[in-house]
Amino acid sequence: MNNKLKELNLPNIFQNILNGNIPVELNTECQQPTTYEYLKKEYPEDCDIHKFLIPLWETNGDSITGYLENKKVFIKHYFEDPTDKYQVLGENYNEFICELFLGYIYAGWEDDELIEINKYVEFPYLDYFLDEINTNIELEGNEWDEFITKLKLNIRTKS
Repeated sequence: MNNKLKELNLPNIFQNILNGNIPVELNTECQQPTTYEYLKKEYPEDCDIHKFLIPLWETNGDSITGYLENKKVFIKHYFEDPTDKYQVLGENYNEFICELFLGYIYAGWEDDELIEINKYVEFPYLDYFLDEINTNIELEGNEWDEFITKLKLNIRTKS
């Protein structure tokens, strides 16, 4: 196993993705980071994405998702963006997975699909997450945004 991944104490699925052993449930989002490895050679050596990123997966050859060691955050970086621009997905693993699952919810995924993926990512708060989402799914606009902010905070503090 990649020593950096081992130090982060992440589930085995991330090493499997890096090795190309990707479950069918994840293969539309998660691919080996081959484009990143190629483009990394072009990045300035002193940029965070070059020096400190522990790649987890690549998506469609246009973005990389990983852990930025120096900032201690999970991120997504689009290759077309400057190397200092990235989206923070979470300050810890559970917040990161919460953000990932919210993306799936927004894409219309059903509970059973998240339950299936959770077999791989081992999100310990999936039941709580789904209960909260299903209870508040009718909220809109600012109310939904406030709910999501509170949900992420609750998951961050549970970790």
